[in-house]
Amino acid sequence: EGEHELLKRGPPFMATLIRMHRGAVSSAALRVRAQRCVTSAVGEFRRSAKVPGVTVVSDDQTAEKALQVLQRLGDRVHGWDTETTEVNLGQRGQTPCHTGQVVCATAYCGDDVDFGDGPMLLIDNMGPAAGLIERKFRSYFEDASYKKVI
Repeated sequence: EGEHELLKRGPPFMATLIRMHRGAVSSAALRVRAQRCVTSAVGEFRRSAKVPGVTVVSDDQTAEKALQVLQRLGDRVHGWDTETTEVNLGQRGQTPCHTGQVVCATAYCGDDVDFGDGPMLLIDNMGPAAGLIERKFRSYFEDASYKKVI
């Protein structure tokens, strides 16, 4: 089948590759389009990923629902873990608390808790969800009345 048919039915990124091959699109423009395509695909995966028993929070709406559940469980211990990046633990003064970036945070408060899709909570904080923990959960983490084990 010819290039014209591929352009009509192939993904937009494929059309860009073909135009680049013809010299109509620069490699810099291709890199920008490729990054947008990857970011879009990763964002869609994060929004639609389903893991049995795990509530994935990747937007403000699901964050608010999860926060309401956490606030209702004020009498319980909330177990937390975080994953970070851009931290050089071997370098003096660098800790995940003051440098780097939080990739995600996970919580568990008991098998009888349901955050929406189960008792385990995963808060995405990268890509389209960047800054979600700071925006929506900061006051919760700063509130000493909640029993958090980190």
